[in-house]
Amino acid sequence: MKLRILSPIFAIACAAALMSPTPTEAQVPAPDISQAPVVEEAEIQSFAAAVKEVQRIRDTYAPVAAASQTAEERARIENTASNEMEAAVAKKGITVPRFKQILSMSRVDPNLADRIRAYLH
Repeated sequence: MKLRILSPIFAIACAAALMSPTPTEAQVPAPDISQAPVVEEAEIQSFAAAVKEVQRIRDTYAPVAAASQTAEERARIENTASNEMEAAVAKKGITVPRFKQILSMSRVDPNLADRIRAYLH
């Protein structure tokens, strides 16, 4: 399960979904989060730390990938960045699938997004 450097999940969602203000109820229908698994505070801290690392890696590699001369070179750079992102997430004590799950949950749960955002500043 690779994390792609230019993936919308990480390039856009991490930055936009977590760092932007929470949408108002009028903009987004109320999600059914009653079945969502509980995210403990320690896991939120790990997730936020992983988001920071993923963003740092993306910010480092995105310009290099954009300046690449060939598709092969770009793929190699993106693969290297993806591997570093996965390692960074794991180093923060969270699995890539759980990282993606929490990210998805934060898009529909304003309370969770606020809790995460508190650790991103």
